[in-house]
Amino acid sequence: MNTEINETMTSIFGNATISHVSGNPHSHQSEFEILPIVGFETAIEEISQWDGYSPTPLYSLKSLAESLSLGEVLYKDEGSRFRLGSFKALGGAYAALCLLQKQISFTLNHEVNLKDIRVGNYAEEASEITLVSATDGNHGLSLAWGCQRFGAPCRIYIHSKVSEVRADAMRHLGADVIRIKGDYDDSVELARNEAERNNWFVVSDTTWPGYS
Repeated sequence: MNTEINETMTSIFGNATISHVSGNPHSHQSEFEILPIVGFETAIEEISQWDGYSPTPLYSLKSLAESLSLGEVLYKDEGSRFRLGSFKALGGAYAALCLLQKQISFTLNHEVNLKDIRVGNYAEEASEITLVSATDGNHGLSLAWGCQRFGAPCRIYIHSKVSEVRADAMRHLGADVIRIKGDYDDSVELARNEAERNNWFVVSDTTWPGYS
């Protein structure tokens, strides 16, 4: 497998050129301003308990690194994650779970934990919370899979260029898939507007002013 990846990647980058741009990055770790270390720890603890979870492989592409005169090239293969064939298999599903936790806690006026939602202790409450998103495919697969696993209705908005194979994959996971004639930005706008009108909740992999 590793040899095949090396050969494929080497051929892809056969005519590549390498350039360098000098920078002066800030000394602080900005990622921890968005998600503090405790957030990473909580995510790891929860996701590692999901049925079917296992670490995905990290390959060292030595031939490719040598051909590009680099010390090392590492390739993280997420394709096997939960058999979704998606490189975003974790994010949408985990975001869905966190949103369900927030909304159910608010509705019941007491804090509920992620595990209790995962094992179905709040299945009735979750079933009344509809999650929506626009997608090119990868994020939508993760969200649909997460909603199916945690018991929440899911609506996915796709644009005209998204393949029917991906649409069917999301339908197979229980999502209502709405195809529009426009482009990705149009699908984002429609998902946002319909969520606002129907008191649904957007779980997006893009952003706009006021969305968090």
